[in-house]
Amino acid sequence: MADANLDNDSADAQKQNAPVEANVDVKVLQKELADTKELLEKARRGETHNRNQRKDLETKLAELEGSDYKSKYDATLQELTELKSGLVKTAVDQALTAAATAAGAKDIKAVLKLVERDSIEVKDGAADAKTIDAAIAKAKEEFSVLFEAPKTPDIKRPGVGNVTDTFKNELTAAKTKDEKLAVMKKYGIGTTI
Repeated sequence: MADANLDNDSADAQKQNAPVEANVDVKVLQKELADTKELLEKARRGETHNRNQRKDLETKLAELEGSDYKSKYDATLQELTELKSGLVKTAVDQALTAAATAAGAKDIKAVLKLVERDSIEVKDGAADAKTIDAAIAKAKEEFSVLFEAPKTPDIKRPGVGNVTDTFKNELTAAKTKDEKLAVMKKYGIGTTI
């Protein structure tokens, strides 16, 4: 019978503990439910925030695309391209001028107009020296008249039969026979008077 009392006592203890365990389980479940609701609310707020942020960004993008910025950017880009092209042309012209001068060109402007610019390579905004020299050499070969050295007129020298005014003036200015002989010797004319 003592065993029967023990069984009754443990059964009573279990009955008393059962509501406590159930209360604990309910409280844990309620806490989990509250945490889950809070996480869900945070996710909804984040989603709403993201949607609002996306709308703001789309609005700003539409403003930029519809605004004058794009046309200003395109115009600035066009101007920059033109300036770079002008700088390259100037660099090529300067290199061609220097090479043509060194090659003995008589008319630099004519040479610059006749040189084949398509054959000139440009690297980093500067003309390649080898292609510049090749272009000038080709122009010199094709248009040699532009590179010929100017002909100097024949110089008339006294003693070769051509007496100049300077000689006459010096001979007239000489007063003594020795002075006259010195002038004649200077100009290579016979020394007898």
